[in-house]
Amino acid sequence: QGIYRVTFPLSTKNYGPLAAQFCPLFCSGSLCFFKKNLTTLLPSHQTNCIGIKSFCFFISCANRRHLNNLAGFGSGKQLNDLMIGEGFMGNTSRSGKIHRSTGETDIRVSLKLDGLGTTSIRSGVSFMDHMLTLFGVHGFFDLDIEGAGDTEVDDHHTVEDLGICLGQAFKKAFGDMEGICRYGFSVVPMDEALAQVAVDISNRPHLHFDAPIKDQKVGTFDTALAKEFLRALALHAGLTLHISVVHGDNTHHIIEAVFKALGRALGQAVSPEPRSKGVLSSKGSL
Repeated sequence: QGIYRVTFPLSTKNYGPLAAQFCPLFCSGSLCFFKKNLTTLLPSHQTNCIGIKSFCFFISCANRRHLNNLAGFGSGKQLNDLMIGEGFMGNTSRSGKIHRSTGETDIRVSLKLDGLGTTSIRSGVSFMDHMLTLFGVHGFFDLDIEGAGDTEVDDHHTVEDLGICLGQAFKKAFGDMEGICRYGFSVVPMDEALAQVAVDISNRPHLHFDAPIKDQKVGTFDTALAKEFLRALALHAGLTLHISVVHGDNTHHIIEAVFKALGRALGQAVSPEPRSKGVLSSKGSL
């Protein structure tokens, strides 16, 4: 989303390899934003950092993805694993992993905020797999979820615990919440349904859910559980979350529009805000 400041932290272990691998990329084409050859800044034969802690450059979101491929990180490891995004000097990967095991469920969640929308969802509840895939894709979150629960009773425990675990993963990925937009808003149509979502990463959990869901079931899924998931997500991620469905007839379309809008709104809220020098709050903390 816009321009990213990419900062590579340097150490005696990665100094030479980074210079050797990335200098040709930065200095050979449209990715180059430097006026002089990077090899003069990062000589690959050096065995120490000689006081240089890091180097940085500016790149668009589109070129950042292109750079991933050029650098050989197209599958598996990403450039994001090495870089610090604009304003994020703490949790450099902006990721969270959670494992929750109870007498009712066993759920693992792995989340990256600065992803490409790559998802692998195996929650044990097929409808939620579909919704969480949409959420990850439209929020550009890399999301890996594996779950099992007492679905022979019903899906309630599994769906609620999915919300708990995903919320905790987001909370961990937020880190100190410095340098982010904090607020996000999205309006998404899904055929005849229209959903709007506003989110504030406020550390003050609240859910307002105004959605006229007429059908109790979509397939085998109990539609009342959508709200239970969202409540657990807001509580454990520390979100102020307002969801309204303006209109809609088809229950599947309504819930799908909500999850797409949620992904887009939360993706906006976690985006870097270059003008913010800390937590975006007049109080100085959240």
